[in-house]
Amino acid sequence: MVEKDEMLRRCENYKNSNSSDTNESNRQSEEVEENQKSNFHQSANTTTTTTTAAAATTIQRDKRVEQERPTKSYSHGSNNTFHTTFSSTLHPNRTNHERMDYDSALISITSKTNSRDIPNKESFSNSSTPTAQEEPVDSFYERFIIGDIVRNFSPAYFVSVMGTGISSSLLYHFPFPAQWLIDISYIMFAVACLLFICNTALFIMSCIYFPGRLRAYHIDPSHASYMGCFSMGYITLVNYIATITKAHHMYLVWTLWWIAVASAMYTAFIIVYLAYFSKLNKVELDAKLNATLLLPIVAITVVSSSGHSIELNLYHKNEIVTTMIVSFMLWCLSVSLAFMIMTIYVWRLIVHKIPPTKLIFTGFLPVGFLGQSSYSVYLFGNNLNEYIPEELLYGKILLCICGFFAMFLLSLGYFMTFIAITSILSKIRPFANTPNIQNTNKLGMLKHHKGFWAMTFPLGTMALGNTEIGNGGIGDYPLLAFRYMGAIFAVACIIITTSCLMGPQQVVFDELHTWRQIQHYFDGTFYLDVHPPLGKLVFYLLSRIGGWKAVTSFDSIGQTYIDEPFVLMRMFSSVCGILSVDLFYMIMRLENNGYAMSMCSSLLICFENSMITQSRFILVDAMLLLGQIMVIFTVKSFLKVSFYSWSWWAGLLGCGISIGWTISIKLNGWLTLIWVGILILHEVWEMLDDLTITTMAWFKHVTIRVFGFLLLPLTIYCATWSTFQGYHPDPVEVLYGSTITLKHTNLEKYLHSHDATYPKGSNLQQVTLYEFDNDANNEWVIETPHKYYEERIMKRVTPVKDGDTIRLYHKATGHYLHVNDIRPPISEHEYSNEVNCNETRGLLGNSEYEFKLRIVSKKRHSVNNLPMIKLRATETIFQLVHRDQKCLLMSHATRLPSWGKGQNEVLCVKEGTIPNSLWYVERNTHPMLEQIGDAITKVDFSHSPFTFWHKMWEIHWAMMRLNSGFTENQPSASTAESWPILKDGIPYFQSVATLSHDASQVFYLGNICLYYTSFIFMVICLVKTSFHIVWNMNPYTQHVDSPTKTRFYQNAIQYQLGWIIHYWPYFFISRNLYLHHYLPALVFAVLNMAEYINYQKKHIRASLMLLILMGVVYCYWKGAPLIYNLPWSSKECLEQSWLPSWNLNCNIYSS
Repeated sequence: MVEKDEMLRRCENYKNSNSSDTNESNRQSEEVEENQKSNFHQSANTTTTTTTAAAATTIQRDKRVEQERPTKSYSHGSNNTFHTTFSSTLHPNRTNHERMDYDSALISITSKTNSRDIPNKESFSNSSTPTAQEEPVDSFYERFIIGDIVRNFSPAYFVSVMGTGISSSLLYHFPFPAQWLIDISYIMFAVACLLFICNTALFIMSCIYFPGRLRAYHIDPSHASYMGCFSMGYITLVNYIATITKAHHMYLVWTLWWIAVASAMYTAFIIVYLAYFSKLNKVELDAKLNATLLLPIVAITVVSSSGHSIELNLYHKNEIVTTMIVSFMLWCLSVSLAFMIMTIYVWRLIVHKIPPTKLIFTGFLPVGFLGQSSYSVYLFGNNLNEYIPEELLYGKILLCICGFFAMFLLSLGYFMTFIAITSILSKIRPFANTPNIQNTNKLGMLKHHKGFWAMTFPLGTMALGNTEIGNGGIGDYPLLAFRYMGAIFAVACIIITTSCLMGPQQVVFDELHTWRQIQHYFDGTFYLDVHPPLGKLVFYLLSRIGGWKAVTSFDSIGQTYIDEPFVLMRMFSSVCGILSVDLFYMIMRLENNGYAMSMCSSLLICFENSMITQSRFILVDAMLLLGQIMVIFTVKSFLKVSFYSWSWWAGLLGCGISIGWTISIKLNGWLTLIWVGILILHEVWEMLDDLTITTMAWFKHVTIRVFGFLLLPLTIYCATWSTFQGYHPDPVEVLYGSTITLKHTNLEKYLHSHDATYPKGSNLQQVTLYEFDNDANNEWVIETPHKYYEERIMKRVTPVKDGDTIRLYHKATGHYLHVNDIRPPISEHEYSNEVNCNETRGLLGNSEYEFKLRIVSKKRHSVNNLPMIKLRATETIFQLVHRDQKCLLMSHATRLPSWGKGQNEVLCVKEGTIPNSLWYVERNTHPMLEQIGDAITKVDFSHSPFTFWHKMWEIHWAMMRLNSGFTENQPSASTAESWPILKDGIPYFQSVATLSHDASQVFYLGNICLYYTSFIFMVICLVKTSFHIVWNMNPYTQHVDSPTKTRFYQNAIQYQLGWIIHYWPYFFISRNLYLHHYLPALVFAVLNMAEYINYQKKHIRASLMLLILMGVVYCYWKGAPLIYNLPWSSKECLEQSWLPSWNLNCNIYSS
């Protein structure tokens, strides 16, 4: 064993060889204090674990250096990049009571050493000169897969399998069960299996590429303890398999269980002995005794409970009794060992207090054992009571004894849960006066990191223990209090598990607009959006729940999140995506499709790249798709059941609520309402041929459907809107010298000018219409036609009247509104004149700068006829007649090209149309009006005769105008005809390479296999159904189709109609369009394809679905780096650019 003085001497040598280390100056005061008392805490955090192992191996490197060195080096730098933090944490000159123990040194080291600065976490060379084994890394496989992922792998990664695996079991056995929870559990189980396969592959690769790893996993305590995560992750999968087999294939399940027993015993006996008792490991005793030693013990407990859950379903008595005895012996062994370790753990907790902030989640490790052991022993008691004949009383006696033990362990679990939660609260505000700034955000809350995984499995075990006791034992009396507690623990486990699967911590694409709109809700200010408010209101509510105070201003995409609850909000979008897949499966089952076909069809949606991307971020599209798929499911349920049954009413109300949700998220949700309306109209039309339905009954059916499918959604839609609570009134009187904004009455846009000139014609400054009001280029000053004297006119109160001649001075550029006898660049007619800005106040000008004010009408909210005499803000409607050319200043819907920024053309037309030449003043300020104050008349809308429906019409008309204004050329915009063939995608987020992370990007791109196949099948089915309809229209032939054929054509026509309604309108929209607008239509296209495949013969159906599913999964796998923001290389990026039109930015990656 290495002596402590020898270890300190080596640390001093590190100090002497790296005297430039400056970590001491950067250390936070709290971190120093916490590191000194963290001698027994090991992080469940993956990054901390692997880095700690690296530092431990550095101290004991001896001959293992050469054994640990891989056959090929994948380092990113020289081997001397490991800075010697030992010099600032372990100084040999300190007194004994000042010295830190081994764990404190390691934690201090890992808190200061970035894992990316370590070339090889298992070995370090004494020389900083690169060895001959080092060679440049060019391949993505070598650079990223081996150089980063495999090299940084730790058995602690299996904690993700534990979390997702137990979450799937909790969803299936939720204390208050529901079918949709069971369906979601299938998805969670698939995620757990995927994580298990990936982590197992990484484990094997790490042992192959780094030969010393296998030895380290057995004898290094910081690695060996986490081998228990492998066993527990595997056992959670076995538990779920046993659940879904439902007492079938028990020999398969029993075999898997014995494999789990062998794995847990190997971990608890062999690995624990080698790592903690044998002389192979020369780390001091202080480093061995820590909370992570509980992990192998918990693995035995999990195997025990797994055995009890399957034993009564076995086929022979000998098998049942053997499994029961072995499982109980495992439980006894785990309890004995665990209480030994927990005694030391509690003693150290008393002596050294709670762990530091970075390791705070290790407090949940004892909770995992206590919850699982309680669950296991209570299962054993229930099984004994059921297995032993009822006439023998000792079956119930044993149940009571096991119940006492279970309650004892569960009670202690509650105490340790309290300690763990209280420890976390002590590190955050308001309980911590000075939270650790490295691990908390500005609000004092803990930053989200991989250590959160440590909470998932313990909370899950407490949920299982409470639920099993809550189900009741003797007499089957359910204990609702425990069932409620089980539900609380289960929900907490599922939420934390889902949050740990979140993505990048920067603002992505339209998340920028979402956050800005949420800020408007916090500020209580009105803003105009192109969509209804429900989606933003949901995110606003989530941000309030997450504790956000709206103190951050969002400026650009890629901005790093600091205090925002983005994990909670993204998690909600992910839940919407998961529920969408679940509902898709239920739709397929509703149409009598088989389990395999329904599952494969839902997997098509599950692995669709664009839907996954859209469901990972704070975007309303996931909510829209959830509502749309819910509408499809409920309306089809409604049409399949008998009239006035409970299912019929549930389908009616469920569909109405779903439609209300959908139309309140985005305006294109109204397309779904139109689709439902057509289906219902067809149904009531068919009722007219039914002689069993009387006229009154038919009207009753129509009335009920109008209520459920129209009035109920409209009620929900209108309830999401709010009226104005107040506004800032401007003065009504417009004076000479007033700064005003002129608004076009018809287009509701502002007269605008900017520092850009026309490319032809006069080549003077452009004058346009602009949509947004918060722009200084919209401001004009009303002046007299004579030479302008600013001081004199600003001190006078001279109102502008009907018939006055005025000039308009543009404040931002210092030029006057001007018209000359030159044709406009777009509308080149003889009766049209160009409008521009020219000259400054230093010149007198002429009649080309003068306009006559002609009052035409007044607004509806005007209370008298003064607006017809004087120019009054928001009340007077007027025309501006140019004195020289005798033309009307006007504008129309025609937009300027890119040189005009896509804004509306302004021109002066002789005898122009009246609606296009009407203007009014919206904003009005003047120094004299401000001095007068409240004595002057201000804008007042309280006397407005607007009705509710008139206000709704006004707001939606403004939304339409705003929506149509998005016509400026955007590189990510696309056209509707390019969507099915996936011509292009949308760059959501890009991150260039830095010292701390590699280059990556999020690129919205659909699954090319699913897009192409669904579109091809849509075309085929459209042709097929067209011939079928024409064929059935023959009045001289009676066609009798089979039920299968009738069902296929009925469903196919419905899906084709939905695809047409949700796709073809975009061909007639002139605004900028994007690929994500195709998602609602894609849902119908996939449903149509699945229906067509299911209509084929059995062997063709299976082969075709399997082939398409394999293609979809392959395209998903190839596009995963673009979905999950993974590092890439330029070579792989170029290879992924399957179409030349895809604008992937491969230049950000290294070669």
